[in-house]
Formats: sequence, C-alpha cells, structure tokens
Amino acid sequence: MPIKVFLSLILVSLLAYNWQENNPHGLIIPDRYLIYFDHIAQEIRFLDLQTGNVDKKIYIDRNVRPGGAINEQGFSHTWFYEQDTQYIYLMERSHRLTKVYQINIKYLTVTEIFRIDSYIFKLFVDDNYLYLLNFVDPPLPNENSNVEQNFIIKHNLLTRENTIINFNRLLPEDQKVHAPEFFVFENSIIFEGYRNRNEIVLRKLYVYNTVENTIKLIDQFTNYFSISNGLILYSKNDLEVVIENDGSSVVILYPRVTFYTFNLKNKDTKTLPHQIDSWVFRGFLLIDTNTFIFSTPQKIPPNIYDEYRVFLGVEERYDDYYIANINVDEMVFLFSARDIRLLGSKSRINDMDTSHNKR
Repeated sequence: MPIKVFLSLILVSLLAYNWQENNPHGLIIPDRYLIYFDHIAQEIRFLDLQTGNVDKKIYIDRNVRPGGAINEQGFSHTWFYEQDTQYIYLMERSHRLTKVYQINIKYLTVTEIFRIDSYIFKLFVDDNYLYLLNFVDPPLPNENSNVEQNFIIKHNLLTRENTIINFNRLLPEDQKVHAPEFFVFENSIIFEGYRNRNEIVLRKLYVYNTVENTIKLIDQFTNYFSISNGLILYSKNDLEVVIENDGSSVVILYPRVTFYTFNLKNKDTKTLPHQIDSWVFRGFLLIDTNTFIFSTPQKIPPNIYDEYRVFLGVEERYDDYYIANINVDEMVFLFSARDIRLLGSKSRINDMDTSHNKR
C-alpha cells in the first residue's frame, strides 16, 4: 500500500467514530440516507444516518472530477437530485456539447435523456421538465455587458419544446445579476446572483414567481442556500460595506457566517443560533425541514500533521461533516472524507437491493 494512502487511512481511523454513541445532547438523527458521490471510487453512495453504514453503492463510469474540473476527455460534470425521488441526474458538458444522464437508483440503469450543442452551467429536473441554466461570469472592466446571457431554458422532455425564462427582465437595469445557483419549487424559481466581479461576496437571494410574474428580494450578502419542502436554509456573510470619501466602497469581511431560514409558503424569516467560521466553511445540505449537514476542513492533530506533513498534500486534506438541527445550536460529528459531493437525502428504503454494490 502506498505510504500516502496508508497515512490517510490512519488519519481517518483516528478521527472517525460512531456518532450515535457520541451524541451527548441527544440530537435526533433522521431515519434517512445521505446520498453523496465519492470521486475517488467514482461511486454514488447511500449512507444510513442511523447506523453510519454505507448500504448501497452505484459505480459511475464517467470520470467525474471534483469541483467541476475538466477530465481527460474534455468534460466537466454537475449533479442534480430531488429528495425522495428515484432518479439522480448527471450533467456532462464541454464548450460545445451538454448531455444529461438519468440514473435509476433502484434498478441501477443509466440513460441519456437529453443533449444540446452548447454549454449548460446548472440543471434542475421537475417531472417532465428540464430547467437548464445558462450562466456567464461578469465581464472584465474593459468588456461589454453580457448579463443578457444569464437565463433559464425550460425544456419539455415530451414535446421537446423550449421556453426561455429571463429572470433579469423584471430587475432594474443597474440591478441585473449573474446567477450561478437556482432552484425550482412549485411556481417559484429561487436564484442567487451578483452584479459584477467586485460583488461576488455581495450576493442577493431572490424568488421569482412564474405565475404572478413578480420578483422579490429575500435577502442580501448571502453565500449559499439549500431547500427542502419549501423551506430555504441560507447563510450570510458577516460583512460591512464602508463608503470612502471618493464614493468608492470597501467590503470588510468578518470570519463567520450566520444561518437563516425563509419559508416559501408563509414568507416567514428566522435567524438560526448557529455560527461557523467563514474561513473554513465549505457548504451545507438541508435534508429535511429540521436538519442540515455541513462540512469544514478537517483539523488534523498537530502531532500527526507535523510528523507526516511531507506526505500529505493540500489535495489530500479531509473535510469533517456534521449534522445539526436548525432550531438548536447543537451539532454531531458524522464522518471525515475527501473528494466527495453531497447530492441529497432520501427516506430509507426497506427493500433496497444491496446485491449490486460490486462493480
């Protein structure tokens, strides 16, 4: 066994433990699977949150790289999974081609359901509709505006008809945004965007009602969001915008984030008691309306790090994953891992077939 792999295994064994036995506050662990993709094994994995066991694995032969990086075949990938459904979607794209694969998690089939001769940034699937996000970065100071290239294509899989959703149309000219993240819930499209490269930390979270044709601001200075059953969990940067004497602005970013919820049904906003160091904050996933999972870089024991740091590169650092309740400031350590992508969660299936765990 290569020494780097061996030492990484030592770190995991030292820092991992059964969270049900180390839950002093009695945090309620939901009876659900956490679904994630392991980039090293190239597997979709179903982790039982009650036991900590991986009950099912699905091997995906697409050479999916972490962080949307381009693989040797010239493709990058992004995932979509709607909680408690039977299908996981993998979007594979290059500059001239995008393909969408549907993965049946019960029968372990992978089917190509859509392709288009252009680059698509993000994907959302709702019944027989694909929502395809066309996103471009804001221009450089000496370049022309390209904000009109940010829109959503609603594609009907049955009729193959496309509808363009231009969410910027309802925003004032000086408030139009570049939106890299979006989510669809009933008749609403939730998206997060920023105006230019200098305002990436000044993102705003919006909700666009496709029936009433209205757009409303939920909050500003947001940096991530996740949705479950109409409840939005989002985090905000703790920052201050200072206006200088010449009219320019300076953003002072403080090392922490705060969590909030916004209920799409009753429009209620709530501040959560949790605060996390923003310098180490990775992201989170709302797995039901009471529980979320978040990750931070692993704190390697100093003696282990000092002794073996020559073997452990930056790309081999592990993230620690925690489960927390949105109502109380309590969290429980789940596991440590590197190069995984959280996809979603699903109620445990009693008859889940685990006979296909082998490649």
